[in-house]
Amino acid sequence: VASRFILTAVMPKVILEAYPQHQQINAVLRRNSIDGYVYHYRYEFGVCDQAMPRLCLRNLLVAAIGILITVTVFLPIRLALLSTATVVMIDVLLLGVMVIYHVRLHCMTTVTLLIALGLAIDYSCHLAHAYETSPLPTQLEKVKHACSTMGLSILNAGASTLLGTGFMALSETPVFQTVFVLVWNTVFFGLMAGLMFVPVVLSLVGGGVHKSKALQLLGMMENEGSFVRRAHSHAGASTGASFAHRRHIPMA
Repeated sequence: VASRFILTAVMPKVILEAYPQHQQINAVLRRNSIDGYVYHYRYEFGVCDQAMPRLCLRNLLVAAIGILITVTVFLPIRLALLSTATVVMIDVLLLGVMVIYHVRLHCMTTVTLLIALGLAIDYSCHLAHAYETSPLPTQLEKVKHACSTMGLSILNAGASTLLGTGFMALSETPVFQTVFVLVWNTVFFGLMAGLMFVPVVLSLVGGGVHKSKALQLLGMMENEGSFVRRAHSHAGASTGASFAHRRHIPMA
């Protein structure tokens, strides 16, 4: 015979604190050998929030590995690692923003952090692709070419996204406020990374020919060219002299 008892308890204001209360009541039931359970909808969210740090970390790692594998298909491994590291850095900054704005880690914020990975990869990935396809030889010239050809497009895309999500700042609903804080900062940090951080790193370790090596190779090519020109001029002079010498030989 099953029975139902109604228990009255003061629910904590923070949902995460509902999980310890759920555990304490279940412990009381076990001590008294009562085969039953206690339920409240806040306990469901409390259990979910208690497990969310572990689930969030696991999903972020899986998403970052997936991004790295996907970007490696289109870019060299050094640029793929740079793009993935930039995305991870942006998510770490978002965790700091959550602390500043007192945003808790729960289901919605975890989903938004995962979406942020997809939003943040665009800025660094597009600039890295423009750098790789640049026809210029040196690293600094490739960075300048990438910024001049792709920088304005990245800025326009980021600015339009910021304007499109800015209206959520006026909302009084906590859900929209949380989404605004995370999405807006994701785009902002993505712009800063794509237009400031990534170009500096590419100019240092992006690959290609370093400026000093390029000047050295250019000097070697100029020296080889002058040597070839001198060799041709000497050959032409000797040929003309022998031809003139043959012209002055009297015929028998």
